[in-house]
Amino acid sequence: KLKNLKKSNDKISAIVPIKLFSERLRLKNFRLINRKPLFYYMLKNLSNVENISEIIVNSDAIKYKQKIQKISKKIKFITRPKFLRSDKTNFNKILLHSLKNCVNNDVIQCHVTSPLVKKSTISQAVNNYFHFKKKNKISSLFSVSSIRKRFYDDKFKNINFNEKDNKLSSKLVTKLYFDNSL
Repeated sequence: KLKNLKKSNDKISAIVPIKLFSERLRLKNFRLINRKPLFYYMLKNLSNVENISEIIVNSDAIKYKQKIQKISKKIKFITRPKFLRSDKTNFNKILLHSLKNCVNNDVIQCHVTSPLVKKSTISQAVNNYFHFKKKNKISSLFSVSSIRKRFYDDKFKNINFNEKDNKLSSKLVTKLYFDNSL
């Protein structure tokens, strides 16, 4: 749970991978939502976060480079090399390629497929990160959402509840957390 902490003056780099072609939804990162491409919303929010001094966009979408860079002076577009463009590429390799272009030691990675994340949420996450990092309590931070539903594995065995209790309220089911890719 994010805390409302005193604003930090520390700087951080944002890394935003933007792939031109998507496996399941063609050109999803470039689809128009309210007459703006999907990527616009996250990049605009990141550009308005004071602690973010640069936004590294790692992309193979070279034809959109100018449109992407036009959103903010903070954006640094780096062209994803061909050997990192496969759907089977380990994302850590893309991340390492991006990190080589960062000026800051601290990094936040965001996805354009989260257009509803508010600037205030990003700012709060960055402030929390620096606050707890200075206290040597954390070295990294990632965002999650919780869900309280009955889950089963691939053999239909329960995961987070006692199946013998058939009147089990969903309020008593163990919460599970999933990475929500801020």
